[in-house]
Amino acid sequence: MIGQRPVITSSEVEALRLDRSPPRREAMAGKVAGLIDADLSERERALAGEILRRFVRDEIEAVRLAVAKAVASSPHLPADVARTLAGDVERVSLPILEFSPVLADTDLIQLLKDSNAAKATAIAARSTVSSAVADAVLETGHTGAIARLIGNSGAAMSDAALRLAVERHGQDEAIGRAIVVRPSLPDNVRAAIERAAKAHVGSYLRRYLNLPESVIVEGLAGAPKPANGADAGGAKPAAAPAAAPAADTLPSLVPADETPESFARKLAYSGGISNENIMHALCTGEHDFVETAISLRTSLSRDVVRQRLFNDDVQLRRSVLTRAGIIEDDIPVMLAVLEVRTIEDPVVYQMAAISAAATAARNRSSAWSKVARKITKTH
Repeated sequence: MIGQRPVITSSEVEALRLDRSPPRREAMAGKVAGLIDADLSERERALAGEILRRFVRDEIEAVRLAVAKAVASSPHLPADVARTLAGDVERVSLPILEFSPVLADTDLIQLLKDSNAAKATAIAARSTVSSAVADAVLETGHTGAIARLIGNSGAAMSDAALRLAVERHGQDEAIGRAIVVRPSLPDNVRAAIERAAKAHVGSYLRRYLNLPESVIVEGLAGAPKPANGADAGGAKPAAAPAAAPAADTLPSLVPADETPESFARKLAYSGGISNENIMHALCTGEHDFVETAISLRTSLSRDVVRQRLFNDDVQLRRSVLTRAGIIEDDIPVMLAVLEVRTIEDPVVYQMAAISAAATAARNRSSAWSKVARKITKTH
């Protein structure tokens, strides 16, 4: 039975001693590393560990990389070998940083103190990330790593850490997108998102639309007070109508007495559905209208439009928008809004959609400029 198991033979060790060429070392490194999870005897495992320790200090990067790839997910990798590989050059260290289960939180936190963006991102992508390690990732300031951390369902992040991420990096598009699609956002984090989104929209309006400051301030004045609250004079304000739009959101594009499908068809037959209509509906989350509008423009069925527009393939989304006659300046803005399509909370969705659109527009999208003006008119 022993002969059927993968073993390290003395002849192989002797051959390695006699032939120190890089190809021989790389091949041997890969074999030894591949045996780490085999049913080895105590003596064989000890020998494998000693040979691995030599290989992880080899001057040839390809040798060290062969080891790292083979042992990245091994629970039997000696911890000191894992730490050595984790501190190696980026190409060698990344598999260990992302997948090795033998690295302790203390190891990861120490590694993050001097990590570059790629190494921090690898740690942020681990299948499980403790709150202490998450805090250390946040402290690196590497926005790509922070976005990956927030988007990692296996990362334990405290409310304080999430709020800090919004306050420090709310203007970063990738981080903002990751935050708003993270499930079960606490109320204080949602409030921080809304403040960041509001500031971003206000910045866009000031920079690109040349609106009076009084209009912008009034338009972004904040959410209405609750109906049972008292104003400064002590009087209770009247309850707001149920259908009133939330602050910094758009009114529905579709009239109350119409369905999205019927309204889209009515527009199509009475002069056409504009890019502004589609942009507006995307920002308000009226996806039934968007599907119908693009279906009418392309002669594709709504099912096909839905499959192409609301999936993870950006090129497929772009192709259906192009086929629908959306001009090139409007497409990046619509694609940016589609990135937040999975947010269920309608208020958070609109805040995220408006922020995403403002970031992507860069004063080129005429359809978004018209929709942005509607925001100020509403408020």
